[in-house]
Amino acid sequence: MFQFEFRGRPFKLQRYPQTSNRSLVPVSAAQAYLLRLLEEGELPLTDHPLIYNDRFGAWALALSGWQPQLVPNYASQKKAWTKNFLLNGLDLDQLDYCLPLEQAKACSQALMLVPKSMDLFELQLQQAHQALKEDGAVHAAFMTRHFTPSMLQVAQKYFEQVEQSRAWKKARILSMRGKKPLAGQSLIRSIYYESDSYQQYYGVFSARQVDKGSRFFIENWLVQEEEGQLLDLACGNGILAHQYLKRAPKMQAQLTDDAYLAIASSQLNLPDASAVWTDDLSHIPAGSLDLVLSNPPFHFGHENNIEVSLGLFQAVKPLLKPSGSMQIVANRHLNYSSHLERIYSRVDCLAQNLAFEVLRVEL
Repeated sequence: MFQFEFRGRPFKLQRYPQTSNRSLVPVSAAQAYLLRLLEEGELPLTDHPLIYNDRFGAWALALSGWQPQLVPNYASQKKAWTKNFLLNGLDLDQLDYCLPLEQAKACSQALMLVPKSMDLFELQLQQAHQALKEDGAVHAAFMTRHFTPSMLQVAQKYFEQVEQSRAWKKARILSMRGKKPLAGQSLIRSIYYESDSYQQYYGVFSARQVDKGSRFFIENWLVQEEEGQLLDLACGNGILAHQYLKRAPKMQAQLTDDAYLAIASSQLNLPDASAVWTDDLSHIPAGSLDLVLSNPPFHFGHENNIEVSLGLFQAVKPLLKPSGSMQIVANRHLNYSSHLERIYSRVDCLAQNLAFEVLRVEL
């Protein structure tokens, strides 16, 4: 349990999903720095600020009295905010969401933890730019070790004044003011695999090309051509389901992903498939799946954590038919096979190279 205060009011904060890694705390020094500047009046605090990348809700809790607009990247993020509001006895009606591709309410301020992806940073800045009043500002916190020149380049596309604060506990604040006129730049990119083109919004995994892991997976997976139910788990832009359906057109696909922009992208590429924005599999009936495909995530911003993927693998088990299977591609250094052997009775390696392995599991 993490505890902090803002303007004399105590708050409790927990991570969701929970982790056994004690080094992973729910508030970074960068987030704490921005709260300190707001508390001391060095940065103004206005009503209805837009809040980005507040993964577990520290800013949402501290600023709940100012009715912030919360922009969730992840379904798990919304659950974390809900759990932490209830933990602190706050009214859930105070949770005001604005999705990443929606028009936010007009505001004077946006507060942001700079994401690892500069594409996501740009997509969020464009939304904030559209919502900000002419005299509004964006204040973006980051750890100095994560600074890149591209951070300034993206910021300067949208704002005339871009300034960095002094460092505090190895964190800084990037403040942006003076909105530049925009030409309505589209934040959708096309990437290619063989003769197929895939569209995806800025901020989705593997921004400029199909990642090497997915390529290796497609080249080495085992195709079953009979009819059945297919789940693309952590689907990204939907390339795995799309490529598999080309080889097994009688299968019916459904897709899930924790990331909102991934689900929105997958709907561009597989408009007829069922795509659900969720971090769990509770919507899928037990014993209904013939096949699960996944290139599972282990990067969450600047964090590396395989516990989420292991939880998903456990959740898949009761959803498989007795003859069903799951196939995944994974970085070899993560040693997923040893974890899967504790869950499933059979784990086979279909292919491996120096970086990746393709695993198939059965009940």
